[in-house]
Amino acid sequence: MADLTNPSDQTDLEVGVSTPAAVGLYLAVVAVGVTALVSVTTGATAEVLLTSLPTAFTGGVLGGIVLARIRPALLFRLGRFRWRTLALWLPAPLVAGSALVLDSTGLVPETGLALLLLIPAAGILLTGWLAAHAAHDLAVGATVDNGEPIIEWTWYQSGPNPPLIALGIGSLLFAGLTYTLSGSNRLSTRLGALGALSLLVGWAPTVRLPSSGDTPTTLFSVPDFEYARAEIRAYADGLVVEPRFRPSYRRVVPWDRLTGVRLTEDHLILERRWWPDIRCDRSAIDDVDTVLEAVETSGRNRPQRVDPVTADEPQF
Repeated sequence: MADLTNPSDQTDLEVGVSTPAAVGLYLAVVAVGVTALVSVTTGATAEVLLTSLPTAFTGGVLGGIVLARIRPALLFRLGRFRWRTLALWLPAPLVAGSALVLDSTGLVPETGLALLLLIPAAGILLTGWLAAHAAHDLAVGATVDNGEPIIEWTWYQSGPNPPLIALGIGSLLFAGLTYTLSGSNRLSTRLGALGALSLLVGWAPTVRLPSSGDTPTTLFSVPDFEYARAEIRAYADGLVVEPRFRPSYRRVVPWDRLTGVRLTEDHLILERRWWPDIRCDRSAIDDVDTVLEAVETSGRNRPQRVDPVTADEPQF
């Protein structure tokens, strides 16, 4: 585990490129939100806004990159505990609340101008989420994913896809909300179609019917949908899951979050408490029996105390 009591230890943290970019983008959006709030409150002209906002954005990007490079230990301490990263979202309700107060009290002459501050508030939530995951990724790399793994393999997506299912449900809910509030059939229909398709493909990219022969009959299939989703590495503290897609960051699944592991005809299934199971395509794993044995052994021999970076339930 990384001990950062010595300032020289900061150089041991592998910051990479994505972490400074995430922090820079976050500080840039925060700077834009604060600058816009001050400008609207003081009655600044449009010319002043057009000049100050790009300057604030540029300054935030540069400041975030410099901060991530010279003070990686600060990001490490932030990312070790997930509850600490909630502080990154604090500017969002402040900006949004100020916008609603300014609009409701009529302190801003232009109607609806203050509500435009909701845009940077939403941006702070999004970039704060990204920066939080980048800080957690840095902590994972310094405390868990920093040595030779017990075993590693590639997680090929197989079976239901939770992100696509979540996208489908969210699209259907947003379609219903859009139709209720605006009565727009065109937008709600498109969102509903996207949601239905996402649910269909996410729940069962390949649907087969049993037949009398050895080969089942394929009723529905999306070709090339089963893709390499992540790399999984097993350590003493748990499993490190590193997604293939970018931007995405490493997560830790502690051994005590796994309730079981089993091998079926098509899948290696890691059963998780409170979260969807990790279903790996068995045919994509070179030596699935060795992987199964290593996971079972590591789970039984897990340490009594888990590092704080693994204490919170990971999200995939």
